[in-house]
Amino acid sequence: MQRMEEVAADTPGQRLYLNLTGVAGLFESDPELRDALFGEARPGIAKPDPIEGVVRIRTEDGSVNIVVAIRNGRIQVQRDEEASEEAGATLVFASEHEIATFEQAGPDEEVRKFLASDVRLEGNPAVFGYYSYLMSLVEPAGALSSIEEQKKKNRDAAFELAAKAGKPDRAMRKTRIDGRLRADAIDPGVHWLEEPYLADYSLGDFPRLARFKREHHEQLPEVTAEYGELLTDFFLENGYECRNDG
Repeated sequence: MQRMEEVAADTPGQRLYLNLTGVAGLFESDPELRDALFGEARPGIAKPDPIEGVVRIRTEDGSVNIVVAIRNGRIQVQRDEEASEEAGATLVFASEHEIATFEQAGPDEEVRKFLASDVRLEGNPAVFGYYSYLMSLVEPAGALSSIEEQKKKNRDAAFELAAKAGKPDRAMRKTRIDGRLRADAIDPGVHWLEEPYLADYSLGDFPRLARFKREHHEQLPEVTAEYGELLTDFFLENGYECRNDG
């Protein structure tokens, strides 16, 4: 399978457009990649139907406007005036600078950018999820290593926090309770709670929750494909978006 090469350009928007155009070319030339643009083969159907979707990538000020149209087993990339097609999902960046930082961000940093509203998703998450899956098939080789680096960084940070936690003692419970956030005033709409943050309560005051927590940590979970099978059966019967023929 081919991999996407980094493309030099003057602005983040131009670089994104050129990279997406390169991705479209890879899917056009690589049979293995092209198979990802079609659904799974089913009995009685000679050729699977193509999976279709349209994703728009734009900035708040309109300086970047790119449409990625996935249809008929091909990927087409349009920009500016040509990108007038209605999209099923739209990725909106606060500025063109955020496109550049998003491209260089690791998995955790990408999530933070969504939480900070540097980027947001409008429309159907399923369409964007399919687009993200296709892009993951041609990620530069360094992207996979960056994920492993992020996992190692998170693991090291967890060990560092654990080392500072100290050993438990009898005073730990009181120390935790004393350090909890408390409300100085009560909202007029609250009638039955003297302290809305529940700072004076602990898990021991809620035996049912304590049991749930204990079961969560002590019981061995099971791995099942039932959820995925149910979704697949539903989409095959009712259509992925609005088609009921698969």
